[in-house]
Amino acid sequence: MQAVMQIDDKLQLLIDIDDVIAFTRLGKATIYRKMQKKSKLYDASFPRPVDVGVKSNLWRYEDIKAWVANRPTRDAA
Repeated sequence: MQAVMQIDDKLQLLIDIDDVIAFTRLGKATIYRKMQKKSKLYDASFPRPVDVGVKSNLWRYEDIKAWVANRPTRDAA
């Protein structure tokens, strides 16, 4: 599911968990663990979903794209 919503006076593409999985190559559980402060996988830099008043979580595409672009590569170690 993709949606375009007006947020902060801008039209932004919002993506659902299936799209986040596809872009990040992470599993669903890993994504949610990255957002839980008590998890050992917690990542404060991981984008949070946007509250759009629906039961499912939606993320800003640009936030996910930036997070993926800023991840260190395996060769950087």
